Amino acid sequence: MSDSYFEKNLGNAISINGVYDKKFKSCLVSIRFITPLDKESSQRYALLSNILSTSNSVINSRSKLNEEMISLYDAVLSAFSYSAGDYQITGLNVRYIGDDYTIDGEKISDKAVRVLLDCILKPDIQNGSFNPKYFELRKRELIDTIKSEINDRRGYAVLRANQTIYQNEPAAIYVNGTVEQAEAITQQELIDAYNQLLKNSYIDISVCGDKEQSEIVDMIADAFQPLNRTDITTPSFEAPSPIKENVAEVFEQNDVNQCKMIMAFKTESDDFYANKVMCALFGGTPFSMLFANVREKLSLCYYCAASVAECKRVMTVDSAVEKENVDKARAEIERQLQAICNGEFSDEMLENTKKALFNGFKSNYDSIIALNSWYFVQRIRGGKSSPDEINEVINSITRERVINAAKSYKLDTVYVMEPEVE
Repeated sequence: MSDSYFEKNLGNAISINGVYDKKFKSCLVSIRFITPLDKESSQRYALLSNILSTSNSVINSRSKLNEEMISLYDAVLSAFSYSAGDYQITGLNVRYIGDDYTIDGEKISDKAVRVLLDCILKPDIQNGSFNPKYFELRKRELIDTIKSEINDRRGYAVLRANQTIYQNEPAAIYVNGTVEQAEAITQQELIDAYNQLLKNSYIDISVCGDKEQSEIVDMIADAFQPLNRTDITTPSFEAPSPIKENVAEVFEQNDVNQCKMIMAFKTESDDFYANKVMCALFGGTPFSMLFANVREKLSLCYYCAASVAECKRVMTVDSAVEKENVDKARAEIERQLQAICNGEFSDEMLENTKKALFNGFKSNYDSIIALNSWYFVQRIRGGKSSPDEINEVINSITRERVINAAKSYKLDTVYVMEPEVE
């Protein structure tokens, strides 16, 4: 664990943490609300985060809020809502320059964080409704986002595949929902979602910067202390996806030029870092087995890459294939996984894979946003390790552990989005 990392429990399922590094000249405060993924509430939370970042009862104009951010040396207020395993992470960030780097040492940190707190705890609500103008505007933006994601065929294929991969699991839920659902959201539903978020969610707060910011930590703790919180679900992100008895095969037609094929492999192995090294060796680097053989040598795919959904113990292979090559590509992808099971990879390739992971992990030190995200993911996994400490773990992974990891994966789902028949 990094010496600059701290964690403090505020009670009522609210934790505050942070990491400090003197090389940074900016600070970042993230307030995350963690809730179980749910079809009824997930889309409302996605819309809610964007509305909360638009204005508040103190600065009840989007333009005035932007002016305030500009006056604070171009501080940035942003919203987010995404899924991690069976949970949804919704919230707001504020990023601002450290007080030591302002003109004449002007103190702006408390002002920037106050805006963030006002947006969350003092929203722009009048007569029991959010600002009608911003409600409609943000709803329209959400609908546009959904449509743009549908038009991104690669991403949309993954969303569609997830509904089969995680069938009957919360992880199958898409946080932005459908256009029809978005159009039907009412003011009362959004007010209810806001109250539920404050009352029932697990709250994870991060304060990151160039040095310890005890005043900011105390300010945030005081702001959240009065909340009346009950029926809180403490998140448990580790929820392995059950392996299907028979491989699920789904073929759907869409407006695509070539097939988008998603193959999902599942494991019961909890050797997480061996799984991660194996996945990188299989299809996570520009010199991986999939890239070198399926894409480059055999030219079966336009792209072909593997990634791991850590909490669910699922490895997916995402590829674009001509229709006539779907069966060949599928067979070759499975053959490359079997090759790892057979130990058909060099020690040099394994070491290069580890080095690629090392470089990726160490790059988190270069950005306060990346470092903030790193430690949040560590908390999801139940740890607090720094990138350097994880690199030591990766370095200890042996050939045997990589081979055993590969052997533990079973093909679970094959999803193909194919061109429409004329």
